[in-house]
Amino acid sequence: MESQDKLNKPIGTLESESKLEPKVVKVEDVSTELVVFGDKQWDVAIFKVKHPDKEALIDLKKVKYEKDNKIKVVGTSLSFDKEGNISKVSALASLLKYYNVKTPLEMKGKEIKTSIDDKGYLCIKAYWLIKLKKVSQNGFNKQKTLL
Repeated sequence: MESQDKLNKPIGTLESESKLEPKVVKVEDVSTELVVFGDKQWDVAIFKVKHPDKEALIDLKKVKYEKDNKIKVVGTSLSFDKEGNISKVSALASLLKYYNVKTPLEMKGKEIKTSIDDKGYLCIKAYWLIKLKKVSQNGFNKQKTLL
């Protein structure tokens, strides 16, 4: 199809192809990608994973994790502390702690869980289900359950 033909196409009426369902996937490789947004730029970690329902590897660069008792979905940005290590309060650090590794490269070969983000795409799951257990008439006690 020529360029002018592509530019002359109207908005389609078909729904998008079915998206992959969340399943356990295997991390085959880890790399970085530079993201540029206006005058800002940063690196993100990309986890190349093998999904059981797809032949080709897929790139996951978002993580669904718990912060401030809420489940959030954010990119796997590489942010560093003053010593040059991954910031311990970053989403990437939460992901690494959840899978009991110290560096992104240690994720290679790991089987990890996936979840769905707000737009219906796969992301890495790195949170525990939080159950509230009543301990008194006035309060609750948090109990984390690994899913």
